[in-house]
Amino acid sequence: MTFGAGAIFYRETITAPIEGVGHFEPLRHYAEAHILIEPGELGSGVAVASAMSENDLDRNWQQLILTHLTERDHLGVPVVGASSPRSAATGLD
Repeated sequence: MTFGAGAIFYRETITAPIEGVGHFEPLRHYAEAHILIEPGELGSGVAVASAMSENDLDRNWQQLILTHLTERDHLGVPVVGASSPRSAATGLD
């Protein structure tokens, strides 16, 4: 009997809605982001959308945020055939 190199592969997923808050304070700028993360259907991939009014934040800034949220793969429960965040992302309606 022989054993190869071992590896541990962790992925996580959420089971209930949760709000994440980020504060960004580069020189002479300030931003605060509230992101609601909710579990989706198994295998549905990652979808992003904005619930903010264009009166509060211009559409182009909202679209920029959505783009940054989907420009990399987000790890979670490994699901065969799940779409990547890029293909599952929804823009502003």
